[in-house]
Amino acid sequence: MRKIKKYAKSIMDEICSAKEYAEKYVECKAYGNMPWANRFKEMANDELKHAMYLHEKAVQEIEKLNEVFKPTVEMEKAWEECHKEYTEKAAWIKTMLNMSWRYGMTFEESIPLAKELAENQLKKGFDVEAFLILCELNKLDNLDLVPDSNVDEMITDIGSFFLQYSRNKTSQNLNTVLNTVVKMLGELYYTCDSTEEKELFRSLPNKLANVFKTTVI
Repeated sequence: MRKIKKYAKSIMDEICSAKEYAEKYVECKAYGNMPWANRFKEMANDELKHAMYLHEKAVQEIEKLNEVFKPTVEMEKAWEECHKEYTEKAAWIKTMLNMSWRYGMTFEESIPLAKELAENQLKKGFDVEAFLILCELNKLDNLDLVPDSNVDEMITDIGSFFLQYSRNKTSQNLNTVLNTVVKMLGELYYTCDSTEEKELFRSLPNKLANVFKTTVI
């Protein structure tokens, strides 16, 4: 059974690498960097092929093992979980790699599908790669939802800067996030139409002060 466990681990290693490369492919393609998009696509397909071969070999070994040994419930459950994860991720990867020309779709026509796939992935739990795909694809939308204000663009920037900070927690990156938040609040202030709305900004110092108070439970 050690051999099956080793195969299962190798399958997951290969399929996770394939998923990472497939999402890098989408990211590079969103930026129009086709040389690197094609490289990541090739790398993803290679890793996917490795995972497929390992999965086939594991299935063969399990069939041989079943002829002489009855696996325990725990063993069967462990393999079923591995097989399920492999199947789901392989389907996700193949869709990401093929969506640009599947059914004759153009890249622009495939964007809603990419968003749907990433959103479905996030519903299963937070996934950094799926979140990145949504961020990059959202940048392709040139429609300015609020033409008279930069608030919507700044909110997008805050998300990007926060992601950068979460990956590399330095004071410089954090300062970039905070400065952008301040600029966004200033822009938001000047979009207010009434005095009542602007008065709400006067309560911000107190609200911020409460954030830093230690709460004793």
